Amino acid sequence: MADVVNTQLLQVGSHTYRLRTQPIGGKPLPQQVQQHYEDEEEAAAAAWEEKHVQGEADGAAAEDLIDEALISQEGDSYVTRVSVDPQVLPHVIGKERRKQKEIEDATGATLQIPRPGQHPSSSSQQQKQKQAGTPPLLGSSRSQTITIEAPTKQALSAARSRVELLVSTAISSRMLDYTHFASLPLSNKQTAAKLQEFQQQVLSQPGAKEKGLDQSIFVDPRQLHLTLLMLKLYSDEARHKARSVLQGLAPQVQALLAGQPLLLQLAGLDHMT
Repeated sequence: MADVVNTQLLQVGSHTYRLRTQPIGGKPLPQQVQQHYEDEEEAAAAAWEEKHVQGEADGAAAEDLIDEALISQEGDSYVTRVSVDPQVLPHVIGKERRKQKEIEDATGATLQIPRPGQHPSSSSQQQKQKQAGTPPLLGSSRSQTITIEAPTKQALSAARSRVELLVSTAISSRMLDYTHFASLPLSNKQTAAKLQEFQQQVLSQPGAKEKGLDQSIFVDPRQLHLTLLMLKLYSDEARHKARSVLQGLAPQVQALLAGQPLLLQLAGLDHMT
C-alpha cells in the first residue's frame, strides 16, 4: 500500500509539489516519476508532469493562461519572452538540449534560447565587471531572452510555466550561488582604529609569521559590514524589484532613525569575516 502521508515534498517558489514514489489505487506512475532523478530540476519537471498531463496543453482551462500582458501575437503565432542571466540558461536547455526538447514536445511550442557564450551588448563598465567575475549591479543589465512561440495561448502558457519552473528550481537550489547581499556598513574611524589595533596585537605576537599570520588574513577596515540578507538575483527584473524595494524602504528607515545614527552593540561573536 502506498504511503500517501510520508511523501517527498518539493518546494518551488510559492508552490509545493508532492512527489509520488509508489502507485496509488493500482494506477501505474508515469515513467518520469518512477525513475531516479539526477538533480532537483528533473524532480521538479516530473512533479510538474504529474500535475499537468503531458500533451494536454491545448486543452488547458482559461484560468491556466498566463497574463495577457506577457503575450504578443506575431503573425499566426503567439509569443512570450522570459529574461534570465546567462548562468541560468544551461538549466533550461539541459544536457544535449534534453529539457528544451521535452518542453517543446509536450506543449508544441518552440523555444529560442541564446547559445552559450552569446552575450547581449553591454557597456564597457559591465564588460569589466564580467571579466572580473563580479556580480551585476542592481541597476545594470546582462539578462538574455528566452523566446517562446506557440500556435495557441494555451500551449504558450504551458511552455512558459515549465520554463519558469526550471528557472525557479535552479535558482532556489545550490547549483546557483548568491549574487547580492544587503548589509549595514560598520566602517568608521572608531571601528577602523579598533581593528587596526587588533591587527597589530596579533601580528606582533612571537612567531606570528611562522604561524602564517600576516596582513592578508584581515579584512580591509573600509569593507567592514554586517550582512543582513543574501540574495539570488538572476535577471534584470529581479534586480529592478530589489532596487525598488530598497528605495521604497528608504523613507521609512529615515523616519525611524529621525536623523540619528543607528547604534549597534556586537557581542558574543566567535568569528567575524
